[in-house]
Amino acid sequence: MFKKLSYDWFVSNEGLNMSLFSWDLTYLSSVWRVGYSYWTIVFIFGFIFIRYFRIRYVATEQQLECMGKFAVNLIVAFSVVWCAVVTFDNMELVFVAGEVFPTIAGAEIPLFQPENLPASAPAVSLMLGCLLWEYVGHRMKKYLILYVVFGFLLSVISGPAWPLEIVVGAIIGLAGARFGQWYFRFARRYAAS
Repeated sequence: MFKKLSYDWFVSNEGLNMSLFSWDLTYLSSVWRVGYSYWTIVFIFGFIFIRYFRIRYVATEQQLECMGKFAVNLIVAFSVVWCAVVTFDNMELVFVAGEVFPTIAGAEIPLFQPENLPASAPAVSLMLGCLLWEYVGHRMKKYLILYVVFGFLLSVISGPAWPLEIVVGAIIGLAGARFGQWYFRFARRYAAS
């Protein structure tokens, strides 16, 4: 029962994989590698620092405060997410090696890379969605939701991603974002006292 629920979603995972693989989505592999990888965080950091150096003398205190808060939240959240994903990946390499179970995971298309537990695209997309939620307007929140949902689907398209991997990736992304936000409030309170 647990296997059917967590790894197959009562046969719907196989149907979703087959329907998505039946389309020619090879160009989405490059979107997945850039838009939902760890390089996305590097690009956002670069944008924040370039923006800071351009407006640091003319910006208001509130603008600099928001940029600093977002940068700290992003650093802490990304550290938690990255450490959790790498730890789970290494544990999975040790305990569930592909050589031991060659038939449970493997993409026939060499362009696609299989995800491990947890899937990194949902973790990165949900982390960024949670962190950016308070800074975007009402209209942009729709696009932010679309970005997160697309990250979940691209995790399935990237290879044989089990539903459990996607759910665990989402939980880790949400936990990382919430921990980053909590840490900023805690550090501000601790530094102020």
